[in-house]
Amino acid sequence: MDQYKTIFFKEMPLFQKAVFTSTFSMQGELRDTACFFYLMRGAMNSYDVRGKHYTESKNAILKQCGRYVQQFSPGTEGGACEAIAVFLYPDLLKKIYKDEIPSFFPLHKVPTPKKFIGNTLVEQYMNNL
Repeated sequence: MDQYKTIFFKEMPLFQKAVFTSTFSMQGELRDTACFFYLMRGAMNSYDVRGKHYTESKNAILKQCGRYVQQFSPGTEGGACEAIAVFLYPDLLKKIYKDEIPSFFPLHKVPTPKKFIGNTLVEQYMNNL
């Protein structure tokens, strides 16, 4: 891994950004946390109990983490792979949205990962992180 940066909130990782110039694999486990993974460049195969999930540049995937293995690669455009993870903690989301929880935030476990096709708004937000 060439670059790796984490922003914490109350001692919990909230944002992580990583840049890889070659294929890179990682594994881990997060409990009671959902993750929004956005690929700025490159490609990612993610493996968990729900199967294999492929995400490519300027696309994202939202999933309940649990145990996982992820493989990052430069993708079809070559160059480095750049990824951002946003961790979504149910207790924190409930505090932020105490008056009204947006309909796009399921507070129950996400049964299967949901893939998001990139759009300008998400791309600009991720570039500004």
